[in-house]
Amino acid sequence: MENVVPGALQRLRAADIIRMAGLAAASVGQEYCRTGVVHSTQRQGARLSGVVEVLHPAVPAEGTDSRRYPVEVAIRSASAWDSVCPCGQNALALCAH
Repeated sequence: MENVVPGALQRLRAADIIRMAGLAAASVGQEYCRTGVVHSTQRQGARLSGVVEVLHPAVPAEGTDSRRYPVEVAIRSASAWDSVCPCGQNALALCAH
């Protein structure tokens, strides 16, 4: 039964994600997926988790700084979710991670 995708995930559309996260965050999140910085993804029921590892510019002489964001999102419906990300930006909307 663990392989059965819950109805909330079956009905989730790109437009729902844009509505929940906002266009800017959804676009950045899509780019993260496209460029391969999202890994260790898992699904347990309607709970999705993964790690987003993003390179940020550091002090010019030091190159770049990599930051890891372990993320969890539980989709309850097309308009309701619970999310956890250490970036702190996901209090009212989904963050880009």
